[in-house]
Amino acid sequence: MKILWFITNMDYRQHDKYVGCGWVSSLLQLLSSNKDIEIGVVFYSEKVDKLIIDEESNPVQFVIPSYLNRLEKVMRNIKFMDFLWEERAELLQLVLDKFSPDVIHVFGTENPFGLIAIKTRIPVLIHLQGILNPIVVKWFPNGYNNLDVLKKTSLVNIFKFSGLWADYVKYRKMVLREEKIFYITKYFSGRTDWDKRIVNLMSKSSKYYHCDEILRPVFYLHQWQKKSLNKSIQLISIANPNLYKGIETIFETAKLLQKYTRHKLLWNVAGITHDNLMVKMFSSKTKIDPNLVGIKFMGPLPEATVVDKMLEADMFIHASHIDNSPNSLCEAMILGMPIISTNVGGIQSLITDKVEGILVQDGDAFGLAGAINDLIENQSDAFIYGARAREKALNRHDPQTIVNKQLLIYRDILKINDV
Repeated sequence: MKILWFITNMDYRQHDKYVGCGWVSSLLQLLSSNKDIEIGVVFYSEKVDKLIIDEESNPVQFVIPSYLNRLEKVMRNIKFMDFLWEERAELLQLVLDKFSPDVIHVFGTENPFGLIAIKTRIPVLIHLQGILNPIVVKWFPNGYNNLDVLKKTSLVNIFKFSGLWADYVKYRKMVLREEKIFYITKYFSGRTDWDKRIVNLMSKSSKYYHCDEILRPVFYLHQWQKKSLNKSIQLISIANPNLYKGIETIFETAKLLQKYTRHKLLWNVAGITHDNLMVKMFSSKTKIDPNLVGIKFMGPLPEATVVDKMLEADMFIHASHIDNSPNSLCEAMILGMPIISTNVGGIQSLITDKVEGILVQDGDAFGLAGAINDLIENQSDAFIYGARAREKALNRHDPQTIVNKQLLIYRDILKINDV
């Protein structure tokens, strides 16, 4: 069985050719060692100017240039395009002819790879990650718009058609492409009730498979083991620098905790730097200085440091306005941390309120502050929730179970197409 993967979260280096990220690389590593399957991986890179085929690696790698010259990159920005798909059609056909896969497996509807279904009769499976159409609807927090972003954007980024303001315009175009991908795709896999409902809504004739995700290996090796919460409470959140990640809610929540409680608070936020445009905008509009309310932006961190920071923290807080099944929250669960999250997207499929954690209303800083205060004052609940979360996550993210399920999905698709 030959499976060709199309993914975006890889890098290409001359002497260290495979640099994977997160759960995709974890699954790829286990599947590549299975004798019943041969995997090829297709991904874009800005570090090459021609198609690179590495048949000696396992998996076989097909590296496609994301642009061929500087002018092409500039035009991509001006047109608010993420990839020049049609210009790569010939290269993609070469890859298909070279590898001759039985199934094409595309990771995510955010990228253009799903359009490959137009160019081939080979069955295409898309594994859902984030889904752009609902994300764009929730892109801006209440009271914010793209003008607020543009006011904080440097002239350089305005003239380069780049930055947060340009991202929104680009994503508005990308949702149209995503709608087309949903329309032409026959097979989807996902892991939450939320993404299953969206498939049923946007792609009525397709088949949906449930398949959970393997977490980064290091998180299976550790367990949160605190016996009591510190007088100086340490919270941690992990987010990428997108406007819909609820950073302004973190600002407002920290301010409320400072005003109404006596808890000394340190709130670490990994993945975002203190000088990020978004941080400056939220600080200006809320009139809240993050440093004065105990918020520390740590920027992107190596995974070993992330684990250490999570084990040091008293609670994991997820404040996003929209999400499917955020890996950071799943990683907090498998560590056994007390968790509070907004009840958005697919979160209900991960955590049951007052069983494995606490769910609060999206954008409700008072509700989030109150939930944090409750767990501080009722620490036995925090430890019970954390233990249950770990038990649930260990079962849900069991690597071998997920590998077996993925192989069953491939076989079922082949069976359907043999009929």
